[in-house]
Amino acid sequence: MTDDLIGKPWRLGARGPDAFDCWGVVLELARRAGRPVPPDWRSEDLTRAEQRALMAGESLALTEQLAGPADGAIAYSRRASHVGYVLHGRVIHSARGAGVVASSLALWALTYPDRTWHSWRG
Repeated sequence: MTDDLIGKPWRLGARGPDAFDCWGVVLELARRAGRPVPPDWRSEDLTRAEQRALMAGESLALTEQLAGPADGAIAYSRRASHVGYVLHGRVIHSARGAGVVASSLALWALTYPDRTWHSWRG
């Protein structure tokens, strides 16, 4: 489900198919998994300002926090304003300088000690 994404370059605001930012990867993987994305989180509707608000924790009411990682969860770091998508024990995310990568949960926890896990409401 992610083989064609791994290695794609990072680009601010990119939502695929040739490049992705961290939010673009989350939206793409959620779409592929058939998970409902709230209407105001659709990639074509979500502005950069709305993405920044979400990643700053201002829109987390649209999610519910989980006790730990689970497939399909959003891996979130407020300090770094960074998100990823949990899949098969890894966090798929796109980072500046690295592009789309699959990090272990342990590496994500070390890199983002303030991490939280969320699932979409609705």
